[in-house]
Amino acid sequence: MGVTAITLATLPGFTFNLLSNMIYKLSVVMPYRTNETTQGIAVGFGGTVGTQTIAINCRAMDSAGVMINKNVKARGTKVIFPTSQYTTGDNLLICEGVIFPVSAGTFTIQIAAAVQDQYCAAQKGTIAILEPIGNVT
Repeated sequence: MGVTAITLATLPGFTFNLLSNMIYKLSVVMPYRTNETTQGIAVGFGGTVGTQTIAINCRAMDSAGVMINKNVKARGTKVIFPTSQYTTGDNLLICEGVIFPVSAGTFTIQIAAAVQDQYCAAQKGTIAILEPIGNVT
């Protein structure tokens, strides 16, 4: 999926249905591409699920090839990563975390261009796994 807006857009096929009071482990591996080495990608998470806990760590390399870690603690919050030193070829974004919903609903993985009118795209090979790991009552 390619986007040029800075507003988060849900990746096609990356919407999950969550049950209340179930703890979920999230893993996202996203090769991505941008059209300018000085710009990058924004990633966020959305959906309708009511949550008590969202703790997701996202990491990618900056334009000098140094690893950057950023945390997402709420739906609809985006974090921005510049394109890595490997020019506009495939870059890699990895996100891992835990979600604890207090009401059922959807949970989505979203991307956006870091800068208006710049292009970014999730590449083939992008995967997301949301795994239930336990029920809390």
